[in-house]
Amino acid sequence: MSTFGARFAFSTWVRGIAALCCVLTGGCLVTSEVDLPEEIPTAPVVIDDDLQWPVGAVFRFNAAQSKELTINVHVRSEDIQETLKVRWRVKSGTKKPTVFKCPEDSLVPSGSVDRFPSITIESLSLEPGACNKVEFVVSSAFTSCTKFPEVFDATLDPNDIGRATYWVWEVSANPVMGWGDKIATTCETLDKTIPPTTMEMK
Repeated sequence: MSTFGARFAFSTWVRGIAALCCVLTGGCLVTSEVDLPEEIPTAPVVIDDDLQWPVGAVFRFNAAQSKELTINVHVRSEDIQETLKVRWRVKSGTKKPTVFKCPEDSLVPSGSVDRFPSITIESLSLEPGACNKVEFVVSSAFTSCTKFPEVFDATLDPNDIGRATYWVWEVSANPVMGWGDKIATTCETLDKTIPPTTMEMK
């Protein structure tokens, strides 16, 4: 047998022994590292594209004419397989903040980055003749509302949260009054900045 033939037979024998060892031991260890792309988490955000309820606007609402007020919200999350949860509450100058719902409503995956929850506020939750601040938050990492019911917007990841604020001026006491000056004073007590825009709801 030639030297080449002997080397070929020997290398074939070595490969055969190695293959047999893999079978007997249940597999071979691969020592090379595989670089996986790093996942960068993205927080859900509230999209300000609603012509009826733009984020940050002030709205007139007559609680004597409607028992409840519905605000439609547009949430966008790049993780289409992630279940999100939403919380909202109402704050006014004299009333305690509305207790948020527990357990929270869920936004289940829908195959789209866009989801459309809504806020339904009972008229009795609004302070008559005053500015009311509606706070909306969305996250996949809220702390337990049963363990920490007093904490409205705490999350396990401080970066995993989307926010929006809406302002409702309740006008049942005097629907035709001028309300510009009152907004500048009343809404400012609920927030350090005066809301940027005003609209009227009918």
